[in-house]
Amino acid sequence: MPRARNIKPSFFVDEELVELSFSTRLLFIGLWTLADREGRLPDKPKTIKMSVFPCDRVDVDKGLDELQTAGFLVRYVVDNKGYIEIRNFAKHQRPHPNEAASEFPEKPPISTIGRSAREMSEPIRSSLNSELCLLNSESMPWSGPPPDHERVFEYWKQTLNHPTAKFTKERQVKVKQRLKTYSLDDICRAIDGCKVSPHNMGLNDRHTVYDDLELICRNDTNLERFIGYLEAKPTGAGNGWKPQQPMDEAAFQRKLQEQQK
Repeated sequence: MPRARNIKPSFFVDEELVELSFSTRLLFIGLWTLADREGRLPDKPKTIKMSVFPCDRVDVDKGLDELQTAGFLVRYVVDNKGYIEIRNFAKHQRPHPNEAASEFPEKPPISTIGRSAREMSEPIRSSLNSELCLLNSESMPWSGPPPDHERVFEYWKQTLNHPTAKFTKERQVKVKQRLKTYSLDDICRAIDGCKVSPHNMGLNDRHTVYDDLELICRNDTNLERFIGYLEAKPTGAGNGWKPQQPMDEAAFQRKLQEQQK
């Protein structure tokens, strides 16, 4: 049963939320009214659509994925049933004291988090144990596969040697903007391109390194320029030189794990 919830003025100017589509932001508000006092509800996109967008053509499943990627909720599976948990729900909402306790299970510690019930019904379920979080689980708000923007940040930290860097608002906004039109691999290749650029690595008039993630992802032009550095033949390279090829998922994990050793 839908419940009355609070909405704060800061919602409309949140730097991460404004990067999402109008329908996804409205979906997020609708989820608050459907969630129980712990911020949990069944992961049933069709049912949610009938409650929030009964007369609109909105892809609720896609919107839920976008909210998860942005870090606002978690989709998980327990006993082959899908659930959603809204992050920081108790921080922003004040459920009525008489509201019933949650009837839905808590999110599990690993593996099945980040997958909808639809995905869990596919053959990939058998390989979940090999899909552990690439990042230190203590640094993440939940265990399981991290969102792509977090993976980009970790890859940048490792590749360009910024172990103590913080994922600032400015960096998050730019990375999420680029992920709307470019793949995870594209952005990681741009980071690699920055690393092979003598100018960005300090061989310039100011003897200054220009390798910030915000710079790399500032706009489409910058991202494509850094990717282009991998395609350009370096001075002194032999005839057998070939541009670096895109990495598949397994290669991406191996490279990141090698850098973390």
